[in-house]
Amino acid sequence: MTARSIGRRQTYEPSLHPTARLPQLRMRSRSALGPTIASVAILVSTLCNAAPLSNSLWRFSVHAGQWAHENLSDLPINSISRRVEWQDQFIVGAGVSRVLLTGLPVNVPGLRSARLEFETRVVGHFGLMAYPELTTAFVLRSQDINLWGGLRFNVAIGEGLSFAFRTPQLEGVRRERRPQKLLNYLLFEAEFTHSSHPGIFLVPQLHHRSGVFGLIGPRGDGSNYVGLGVRLDLR
Repeated sequence: MTARSIGRRQTYEPSLHPTARLPQLRMRSRSALGPTIASVAILVSTLCNAAPLSNSLWRFSVHAGQWAHENLSDLPINSISRRVEWQDQFIVGAGVSRVLLTGLPVNVPGLRSARLEFETRVVGHFGLMAYPELTTAFVLRSQDINLWGGLRFNVAIGEGLSFAFRTPQLEGVRRERRPQKLLNYLLFEAEFTHSSHPGIFLVPQLHHRSGVFGLIGPRGDGSNYVGLGVRLDLR
């Protein structure tokens, strides 16, 4: 795929685009890593056997993921239908989070026992491009939902900022945009744990960077990484 083949509606000189010297992007169609965020959200709305969250204030996590060359709105459906376009671009990272508030003053089922957290992550990108990234976000986490046999889970959404320490040129390929280092950061994830191993969580997640429809960056600029992580309660 070249920059000329992507931009179909406008005259464009590939040599002037910042991605002109990058390797040709290769597409791969595979199923998404772990359950999609959309499927987890549906379960939360239908299951009512809730349980309290852990009491730990500090938490540590590691994660890895792969770039899904999709719009955020298309990713859940394309994941289910196995039509995601994967790129040979990957992330690995580590993060520390702290619980700020437990129990929100709202009369909404699922949120009365929810909590607010603050998380910082250091992320390394590699594959077609290599660069470090720093993210910070406020994370709203639902109460735990009991499943079966001691298994339970919760879902969370995070909102914050992402700073790439090198201009991520790949993020401008899809719509011929000039990417920028600072963008909005969205996190979608689910935590799965078992009563036999409290304090250890398996975490499928989505790492999203964007300009928020042109608010803080070019419209259409950004990236989505689908990944899997492990989180530990520290104290």
